Amino acid sequence: MAVVGCQKQAYEPPNNKINYINKIDTLGAIKYIALTFDDGPDSIYTPLILDILKQKEVVATFFLIGDRMERYPGVAKRIFAEGHCLANHTSDHLRLPGKKFITIIKNIMRTEKILAKVCGTSNKLFRPPFGLITHEQLSRLTDLGYKVILWNLDSKDYVQETSVDNIINNIVSGAGNDKVVLFHSGDFTGKKNRLKTVLALPDIIDNLKKRNYFFVKITSISDFAASGYINVQNTE
Repeated sequence: MAVVGCQKQAYEPPNNKINYINKIDTLGAIKYIALTFDDGPDSIYTPLILDILKQKEVVATFFLIGDRMERYPGVAKRIFAEGHCLANHTSDHLRLPGKKFITIIKNIMRTEKILAKVCGTSNKLFRPPFGLITHEQLSRLTDLGYKVILWNLDSKDYVQETSVDNIINNIVSGAGNDKVVLFHSGDFTGKKNRLKTVLALPDIIDNLKKRNYFFVKITSISDFAASGYINVQNTE
């Protein structure tokens, strides 16, 4: 079984109709960058991240877990009210490879209904937990109109041994005008804190602003490139 992920060697998928996104395709001299946050919302770190984004006048995309949206509906509504993009990250951080597609789509649709209560509609943006999805799953979700959003710049804020300085350096040194950045605004288990992300974010934003980056939501970009960054992992 071939599993699409974001961990190993570069790989170009054979089916050009597959609609996955992990690179912004930009035109002209303007430098765009998209900040994305997984695994929220929660009652502590997501609000702190929202405070920073509001203060810095920056928009972002939040890939939210359905169960946690139900637990913290006020935070989910705040994300939407403050102009950010809300997107689907399954209802319970389901690991997709090895799961039947009916199980996957029921899980995704449950989260879609929760998102619709907050946003009034669905943008059909989906990020698979751990960045792992099989080609068959990817193709079938594409047939249903979903855009699968990955990333090409990893803050590695989920690494237990990392430091605030490491998170800052990961993004500042890797920044480019085609980058979709991975952060975490919560933890799907509810046990790990995201304080390092909170502490790193202001310096990251300030540095990127000084370098004339323009912050965008995934839905603000009209065209995307889908090549060069997707990877495959053989599990058989």
